[in-house]
Amino acid sequence: MNPGISTTPDEGFDLLRNDALIRWQRKLQIAPREGLGVVRRAIFFALVTWVPIVVWAALNRRLLESDSGEPLLSHFGIHVRCLVALPLLVGGRAAGAAEGLAAHASQGAGVATATLIFNWRRR
Repeated sequence: MNPGISTTPDEGFDLLRNDALIRWQRKLQIAPREGLGVVRRAIFFALVTWVPIVVWAALNRRLLESDSGEPLLSHFGIHVRCLVALPLLVGGRAAGAAEGLAAHASQGAGVATATLIFNWRRR
C-alpha cells in the first residue's frame, strides 16, 4: 500500500450531481441551481435533437411525403431515439444519483463492484 493514497471514499465527491456537464448546464440555465432538473433537461435534450431534423425535413419537403418514398414521419426509429431514449437516459442518470451509485463509483470500479455484490448477497 502506498501511504500517500487514501482508501476511504471522499464524502464530498459526487460523480453524478456535480460533474462538469451538470455545472455547464447550470451556467446555461438548462439545469436548476439545486437538484438535477430531470424533466426540464429531458425535454430540452429531446427537442434539441429532434426539432432540427423535423425542420430540415419540412424545409426539404420530406416530412409527410417524399420523392424517394421515405418521409421522415415513417422513420419511427428516429422519433424513438430522440423522444424516448434520450429522456430515459437523462432519467436513468438521475435514478443512479438517487440510488447512491456515485458513492460506489468514487471508491473505484473494483471496490464498487465488490461492495455491490457483497451487499446484494447479504440480502
